[in-house]
Amino acid sequence: MIIAAKYLLLIVLLCSCSLGQRSTKDDQADIHYAKGSSELLNEEYTNALISLKRANELRSKDTKILNNLGMAYYFKNDLKTAKKHLQDAIDADSDNMDAKSNLAAIYMQEDNLAQAEKMYEEISLVLTYQYQFRILYNLGVIQLKKNNEDKALAFFKDSLKADSNYCSANYQLGLIYKKRKNFELALENFKAATKGSCYQYPAPHFAQALTLLEDGQYQMANEKFKHIINSFPQSEFAKAAKKNLQSFAMEIIPDNEDQLHSLELPPSALKQDLKHKRNTVTNTNSYSTPTF
Repeated sequence: MIIAAKYLLLIVLLCSCSLGQRSTKDDQADIHYAKGSSELLNEEYTNALISLKRANELRSKDTKILNNLGMAYYFKNDLKTAKKHLQDAIDADSDNMDAKSNLAAIYMQEDNLAQAEKMYEEISLVLTYQYQFRILYNLGVIQLKKNNEDKALAFFKDSLKADSNYCSANYQLGLIYKKRKNFELALENFKAATKGSCYQYPAPHFAQALTLLEDGQYQMANEKFKHIINSFPQSEFAKAAKKNLQSFAMEIIPDNEDQLHSLELPPSALKQDLKHKRNTVTNTNSYSTPTF
């Protein structure tokens, strides 16, 4: 499985409280923290960094401030400092699963699969963690990168058990079944990957069209390509769909496997939570991005 571009599932913590007696210093830290977190969500990364650094100066051991400060550095492309603050967040509170998930995602981006897998496995044991579906998905992607397709399949299925609406897990299952020529299951999963808010992403629609094409259902494939052109006219998928339709006109049936790996899949975050707002994906097989 080709994974050309790598993105994080970045988790912003939106509330913070300190134990014990409150002080003016604590109140000021909360103000800067709230301001910086809001600026992160609005993609105002320079301002967010300024605000969160001020919050950290006022309360240096606050695990939530440290997590978001790490994310601010990440979005400013300073991965070294981002990792330091995320590790500090974990050191301040070993139960901060969001910081662990963010740090694991950066390790994954750096292709440090062993370290990423170790951290994700630790988080997967915390059954109360609300984003288990993302953790299981990322473990599946790691297995794909290690060419362990059967293990990846199991993780993607487990991800859907944790959240049956998780589009990226359905998409990856579809890719595996398509590769195995199980077109019925491939289409079932690609269709599931277009339900609800996921409908806005063209990749699963395009994957359906290619699967129909490979399965010999040419008329349905033709209609699906037309749907992609009409619904996503500015996308690379629309361009690829037009080429496929031209091949139909010339009665040429193209080999479609490479097309799935040269175009982009929407990432896994997919705006399922207000804490995960910002999504950018640049590869059909990109892993779950902790994003806002």
